[in-house]
Amino acid sequence: MTKIMPKIEHYTTTLAKIFHLTPSVRTFQLAFPDGKGFAFQPGQFCMVEVPTEGKTKKKAYTICSSPDQKESLELCVKLVEGGLATNWFWTLQEGDAVNLGGPYGDFVLPDPVESDLIFVATGTGLTPFCSMLDSLAARDFENEVWLIFGVRHEDEILYHDKWLALEKKFSNFHYIPTISRPKSWDGEVGYVQEKLKKHITDPAGKQLYACGLVPMIEGVEQAALEIGFDKKQIHYEKYV
Repeated sequence: MTKIMPKIEHYTTTLAKIFHLTPSVRTFQLAFPDGKGFAFQPGQFCMVEVPTEGKTKKKAYTICSSPDQKESLELCVKLVEGGLATNWFWTLQEGDAVNLGGPYGDFVLPDPVESDLIFVATGTGLTPFCSMLDSLAARDFENEVWLIFGVRHEDEILYHDKWLALEKKFSNFHYIPTISRPKSWDGEVGYVQEKLKKHITDPAGKQLYACGLVPMIEGVEQAALEIGFDKKQIHYEKYV
């Protein structure tokens, strides 16, 4: 099936709200002029124009909100020490202007979705799956869906209550958070690739989507191949 990608648009948005998720992660809600946003597919990203020394540099951020949210979009940003873009985001206040263009990228779900889905992420690699899951939930998805999400410490879990509520609402949604360096955590402990091998034993009828840093992607891909996944069933977006 040929994917028809939306047209690239450019906007000056207004920072409507900042959500403090963890000490180092915030979600920035950007409102479009006249309530008109651009169309995008869950999993795509936009390019944000970051001002620096009288110039602008473009930085890619995956859209974490649903495409059904027409008046605005949301970006989940982790503060990186010495990071030009993230440190600029941390200076922003509600009402500030943010220039962006998009959408870009082909890390998207097929339409229609005919297979069971496995989403594997660490840290802010969760962002494309936020948009995908919002979109699936709005359509009362019937496929089996797993979200395997890993962070170092339990206070770094993103949107934890949201996923618990989604799991309660949909019996076919399975949320598996795992902590690699727990402090006081009574749930799953270890790395996402280990949890993939523990919870997914049959690859038949499933598609795997992974997003995160390169070592994590390589570990997940190797684990999936050991389970018996074909490479055509594995899709990923690498962060550098």
